[in-house]
Amino acid sequence: NCRYVDAAQHFRRAEELAASVQGQRDRVSRAKLALPALALERQDSAEAARHIAEVMETGTSGALRVRALLLHATVELRGRPEVARPALVETLELAAELEDDEASWEAHYHLAMLARREGREAECRRRLLDAAQIEARVREGVPKDLREAVAEQPLRVALRAALCQGEEAAPLVVTPSPRVEAPTKAPFPGIIGTHPRIQQVLAQVEKVARTDATVLIR
Repeated sequence: NCRYVDAAQHFRRAEELAASVQGQRDRVSRAKLALPALALERQDSAEAARHIAEVMETGTSGALRVRALLLHATVELRGRPEVARPALVETLELAAELEDDEASWEAHYHLAMLARREGREAECRRRLLDAAQIEARVREGVPKDLREAVAEQPLRVALRAALCQGEEAAPLVVTPSPRVEAPTKAPFPGIIGTHPRIQQVLAQVEKVARTDATVLIR
């Protein structure tokens, strides 16, 4: 409990520092997102929900909204699954746009558990297979010396356990699914990259390319 209080104080201080600097809204949101994650570790759903509501009110977007939606769904799964479902569906849509495979498999897993709770085993098995294939692809991108530690993270362990459950269900064979690349506009044919950060840099380059400016002030 003392460690939680210390960590919460550090994150609140980080939030205050970020808020004091103009243009640091994303850093403020990241600091705010750490607080509900800490509360969930302590099984304090009410406090986690309060912190998440504060984050959602700030109008987060992109990767920060994905993480906020996942945390929101995790809290609501404990008492209001009808609220968690739309948050998870939105998470999947945003994760696909951002190519955030980590968020994608987590959302599939939570939707699978919802389906199993409601007796829809076929949907559950389908979503579990999707989650497992995407998660395997994520782990393939992790350095070999870290893969074992990553595989033992609690949610990943829960995913493997869920794959083995199900009444008289045949074992699911999981292989990493290849990423389907969406067609992208290529204003700079000599530069290859589809990651959102790369696209952000290219957008800035395209913006200043039309001017004679030598400095870009963000």
